[in-house]
Amino acid sequence: MDTSNRPIEARILRKLGEPFAAGLYEERNASMIKRHARGILRYAESVESLPVPDGPLCPAGAFSLWTLNEPSVHFGYSASPAFKGDRFRGKIEDKLTDEREKLIAQRLAADLANMTGNPMAPKYCVGGNGYTHSILDYAGILQDGLPDYGRRIAAGLAEPTTPEKQDFFTSAQDAFDAVMLLLAKTTDACPEGALKEALAAAGRRPPKTFHEAVVLTNFMYYVDCCDTIGSLDRYLASFYQRDLAAGIISPEEAETLIGAFLANIEANSGWHMILGGEGVPEEFTILCLRAQKTRRPNSGLKISPNTSSAVWEAAFDSLQTGSGSPAFYNDRAYREGAVRIANVQEQDLPYIAYGGCTEFMIEGRSNVGSIDAGVNLLRILEGTILAELPRAETFADVMARFKADTVRQVDMMLDEVDLNQQYKATYRPQLIRTLFIQGCLESATEYNRGGARYNGSVINVAGLANAANSLYAIRAVFDGSLNITKHQLLEALEKNFEGCPELHKQLLSLPKFGNNLPEVDALAKEVADFVFDRITSRRCWRGDGFVVPSTIMFVTFLEQGRDIQATPDGRKAGTAIADSCGPMQGTDIQGPTSMLTSTAQLPQMRGLGTMILNLRIGSGMLATRAMRQKLRNLLQSYFDQGGMQVQLSVLDADKLKAALKHPEDYENLILRIGGYTEYFNRLNPELQQEVLARTEHL
Repeated sequence: MDTSNRPIEARILRKLGEPFAAGLYEERNASMIKRHARGILRYAESVESLPVPDGPLCPAGAFSLWTLNEPSVHFGYSASPAFKGDRFRGKIEDKLTDEREKLIAQRLAADLANMTGNPMAPKYCVGGNGYTHSILDYAGILQDGLPDYGRRIAAGLAEPTTPEKQDFFTSAQDAFDAVMLLLAKTTDACPEGALKEALAAAGRRPPKTFHEAVVLTNFMYYVDCCDTIGSLDRYLASFYQRDLAAGIISPEEAETLIGAFLANIEANSGWHMILGGEGVPEEFTILCLRAQKTRRPNSGLKISPNTSSAVWEAAFDSLQTGSGSPAFYNDRAYREGAVRIANVQEQDLPYIAYGGCTEFMIEGRSNVGSIDAGVNLLRILEGTILAELPRAETFADVMARFKADTVRQVDMMLDEVDLNQQYKATYRPQLIRTLFIQGCLESATEYNRGGARYNGSVINVAGLANAANSLYAIRAVFDGSLNITKHQLLEALEKNFEGCPELHKQLLSLPKFGNNLPEVDALAKEVADFVFDRITSRRCWRGDGFVVPSTIMFVTFLEQGRDIQATPDGRKAGTAIADSCGPMQGTDIQGPTSMLTSTAQLPQMRGLGTMILNLRIGSGMLATRAMRQKLRNLLQSYFDQGGMQVQLSVLDADKLKAALKHPEDYENLILRIGGYTEYFNRLNPELQQEVLARTEHL
C-alpha cells in the first residue's frame, strides 16, 4: 500500500507499527468520527493473518481481534480508543532514529494521551469511571445478516443530505468495510470445512442454521471486544428449534457448540449473559444452563411466577456444579421499573438485559454508562460527622447536614458525569456500536452522541448499610440509649477505638441493618429514598436519558473503605464497607428470611441499575429436593416483597478455610462477588477474608 502521500504523522505512526493511530492522523482536520473510522479501517487492512482455530469456532480462546501485533493505540469497547503510553514511548526509542520524527512522535504521544484521558475525579470513581458496557443487537444481526448493514449505509449515502450526515455515513462505511475485512481474514484462517463455510456465508447472507448463527454470534462477540452477550437463548432459540425439528442437530450437539462459545467468553474474562424470560422456550434455556461449566459469563436467569420447576431445577443444578451461575432476576419488577423509570416501550421490554457485572440496559438498543460514577455514603457521612457532630444539639441536626452534604456530592458527581459524556461524544466515537445498536444508523447519530434508541447512566451508591448502622449509633448517643457522649464517640473514632474496647463492643452490639429490625431498617430506607430521589431526578447529558442508581461493588467494597476512618457502626479505619445493597459482612445474624426482608424495604425498583444482593449458602441447600424447594420459596418470597436480584455463592465455611490454607487444591473454586463470578484464589487475601465473613445461610 502506497502511503507516501499521507501526512508525516500518519507515516511515522505506521513506521511505529500503529495502524489504528496512523488512520487517526490521515486527515487531521477531519471530524473525529471520520478519523476514528479511518483508524479502524487501517487497522483491519494491516491484519495479515489470524491464528488457525482448533475447535468449532473462530476466533477462539484468549484472543483480541483489535490488538494483533500489540499496538499501543487500539479500538476498545469502552475506551475507544485505548492508549498505552509507556509502550508507545518505548517504540519511539526502539524504532525511530531521526530526531525530527522522534519529536513529532513525542507530540503525538501527548495528543493521544489527551484524547484518551478521563476527566472524572477519583473520589467519584466508585466501581466505575465512565465505563460503557453494552450489548450489540445480536438478534437483528442474526435476522438481517451483516450485508444488510452495508445496504443501510449505502441508502444513507445515496439520499440528499447535510454534510454532517454525509460525514456520518462515510465514516460508517469505513467501519463496516473494516468489519467485513476482518470477517474475510477470519474465514481465510480456517481450514476447509463447516466452520469456514459458515463464516463465508456470514459475509453473504443471514445465517440459516443454528451452527451458522452461533458462528456469527461468536465472530461479532470478538468484533465487540468480548464484552457482553445479552439474552443468548432468546436470539438463538428459533435457529435451534428449527434445526432440531429438521433433524439437523441434536440437543447434545447444540449444548457442545454453546459450551464452546461460553468457553471463549471465559477465556477473555467476558461479562454478562441473561437467560430465560417470557417467550423464551424453556428447553433451550435449560440447555444453555447446562452448557456453562466456567465462571464466565456471570450469568443471570429471569424469574417470574410462570417460571417452571424444570428451569428452577436446572438453575440449581448449575449452581451445584460450582459455576457460580446463574443469579436470579425479578423479571416482572424489572419490566415495571423499565417503563416507570427508564421510559422503555412495551415492545422493547423482552430485551431487558444486563451488561458488565449486572448493569441494566436494553439489549441492542441502548447506550448506558455502566458504571459511570458513584458516591460512597460512608465517606460523605465521615465528613458530616467531623463537621457537624461536635456542634450538633440533636440527631436531626446531624441527619439534616448529612442530607445536605449528600445532595452537594451527588450533584457534583453528576455534573462530572455530564462532562465525561460530552468528552466521549467529542473525542471518543464508538463506530462498532454505532453500526450494530439500533437507533444510530436510523438517526445518523453516533453512539456516544446519543444515537442509541435508549440512553442512560448507572450511578453506584456505596456504603448504604454502614451509613444506616452509623446513623443509628449516632441517634442512640443523642437519645441516651447508648451510654456515651458525642465527644467520647468522636474521640474513639479518632483513636480507631484504641484504648476503649468497651465502647467499641457497645457499638458493635447495636442493632444492624439486615436483621428485620424496623428501627434500623427504616433509617436505611430513608437514606436510600433520599439519595435515589436525587439521582433519578437528573437526566443524563447523552440523549436526555435516564439516570438510575445501583449498588454494584464487585471487589471495590474493600478499596472503598481504605481511606475512611473508624465509623460509628464499629467498623475500624481502613477496613471494608458493606458489599452492595446487603448488610455489612457477618452482621446479619437472624437468618436469611430476616436479611431478605430488611433488604426488600429498600427502594429496589428505583435502584434499577441493579441492586445486587449476595447470599452465601452452604452446599446443603442444594442437596435435596426439599431443601431446594425451601430455597426457591425464599427467593420467590423476596421477589414478592419487591426484591430485584439475588446471587448465590454456594460455599461452605470449611471449604473456604481449606482453600485459604491449600489454594493449589481449590483452583476451580468459584464464587459470586458483587455482581460477577470469580475464582476464589484470584481474590487478594483481604477480599478472601471478607467473603469468609459473609454469613452462611443454611
